[in-house]
Amino acid sequence: MIELLVTENKSIDPARFYRNRVRVFLDRNYNYGMWVDEDKLFDLLSLEQKKQYLVDRSPSGCKYNVTREVAQRVLAVGHTHLSKQKLRPCL
Repeated sequence: MIELLVTENKSIDPARFYRNRVRVFLDRNYNYGMWVDEDKLFDLLSLEQKKQYLVDRSPSGCKYNVTREVAQRVLAVGHTHLSKQKLRPCL
């Protein structure tokens, strides 16, 4: 599993997701963040994670454990002016 951290600009109203981007960090690499359309990110979460996302208002960000496949999809839809992050190889 890979840690997904959502830190900035998170909303709790699904009606606003399609017009919003959130900042995310993957794999505990806090030097490298990217922006992801909130509606696309929300669609990638499991049902339990979606429930948590809607109620979590933690000032330190929302953490989720996602599969490598989900992390790759987050990378694919993420926006950054830097080169895309590479995930660590599976052990």
